[in-house]
Amino acid sequence: MTRVLVNEVEVGQILPTSEWTAQAFELDPELLRTGVNGIEFAFQLSSKQLQEHRLAEGSLAIQFRTIALVERSQPIPTNTESAWPGRDRQDLGVNQSGKLFIPLDATAPMRSLTFAASARPGFGRATDLELSLASDDDLRPLSDDRLDGLWGRTAYADTLLLDGLSGPACLVVEVDFDPGGEPFAVETVELEPVPSEPEPPSEPALTPPDIVLIVLDAARPDHFGCYGYGRDTTPQLDRLASESLVFSNAFATAAYTACSMPTMISGLSFIDHGVTNRRRVLTESVTTLAESLQQEGYRTSCYSANPNHSARRGLGQGCDTFEELWKGRSRDVSEDPYVMSALASERLAEDSSAPQFLMLHYIPPHEPYTPRPEFDLFGDDRYDGEVDGTPR
Repeated sequence: MTRVLVNEVEVGQILPTSEWTAQAFELDPELLRTGVNGIEFAFQLSSKQLQEHRLAEGSLAIQFRTIALVERSQPIPTNTESAWPGRDRQDLGVNQSGKLFIPLDATAPMRSLTFAASARPGFGRATDLELSLASDDDLRPLSDDRLDGLWGRTAYADTLLLDGLSGPACLVVEVDFDPGGEPFAVETVELEPVPSEPEPPSEPALTPPDIVLIVLDAARPDHFGCYGYGRDTTPQLDRLASESLVFSNAFATAAYTACSMPTMISGLSFIDHGVTNRRRVLTESVTTLAESLQQEGYRTSCYSANPNHSARRGLGQGCDTFEELWKGRSRDVSEDPYVMSALASERLAEDSSAPQFLMLHYIPPHEPYTPRPEFDLFGDDRYDGEVDGTPR
């Protein structure tokens, strides 16, 4: 035999067979809990019986949720099949008056419920059908109809609005047969979710901008007009600064290029990147700005006129092009800013769909401090003596 336990209390015993059978047990309403309940089938069969019925030793446990309790006027005979799942159409039916409780798994807000059923009332007979929705201790009527006809099957089908119902719920189908009524079959129970809000049109992907990083080596900020210098030394930079973000509190981490440039292209202090003298170089373990942009699809280029900013010092990491202007050129040519600007302009003008990162390291502010004649605007061309540093 198999003991049947509800919430760990035995309510009866059954003998499993190979035939499709129905079993009914009278339950004390006090036995059922609010919420989740448990049913356990504890097998107590001989080895021969276990083998014959292809059962394993042990037990089978099932959980169910109590939606509502219905009081019956008459007990259900244990030999009466009162409800069945259809084996062919996957439907559900009853052959006596009562209520069906059909769980609705509304995991998302539901807009409507389509319900279809049929019966064969026959002449002078009818079936009353009432649908309700049980959820969160609330019972909401949905429809009330009557199925009758002279012959053949009569059908009921309707789409019932659920107003965004979500969460555990139960469709209560109350069926009331006239004497002599035929079985009633539920054929369709389908939920339709609330249509999701259309996603706003995605904004077109922004085209990555070209990035140009200009290093003006050894230029003092207090000699820039945009930093308050009284002389008109930097008119083009001042014009750019007037429409740009200008940082007034920015400092180099060191007073020499070999240490400052690794910090500029890595964002690390000299303590972290370790390039603290000319004998040390930037290691491959450091990720540079050019490498980061290269991974994002940028075409990366660097033009340097300062030998302390060179590929051999590890500063060319991530650069598709790294041109060291002092190689193969005279000093006057390699330090000429117009030469570097022309090379960079040619690079920018090349046909490419990729965004560009361009780094330019100019050297003219650095010593020797001998301006070309067209830029010698601040000296006294009438003075031809020695310069002793005395203000004149």
